[in-house]
Amino acid sequence: MCDIREPDYGEILLARARDIGPNTFAWAERCFASRDFPEQAFATVQGMIRLADDHGTERLDALCAEALDLDRFSSAFLRKRLKHGGGQTQRRVDPPETIPEHANIRGGTYYANDKDTSA
Repeated sequence: MCDIREPDYGEILLARARDIGPNTFAWAERCFASRDFPEQAFATVQGMIRLADDHGTERLDALCAEALDLDRFSSAFLRKRLKHGGGQTQRRVDPPETIPEHANIRGGTYYANDKDTSA
């Protein structure tokens, strides 16, 4: 007898969310993580996936990015936001963090020249 493990329903839902987009996949993962038991998130993630049929994958992915920023993990929230024009813009990209030039800031060259003289 061959012991082949079939994927569980949660894995199937995550694979479908991954096909929609990266923000949608991240939202689905966080939705599963926010519940005590994975089964409690099945209907929510399934409802989110159904929204892609009516509203398109790009818009749903952008909306999931908004929901991630707001820590909102319900398909009802997504439906309401879609009804009121949510998901029209892509997720903003955070600018890279830079350190301003200042005389008081020591860089890597300062510490590279520091020799251990205690020996």
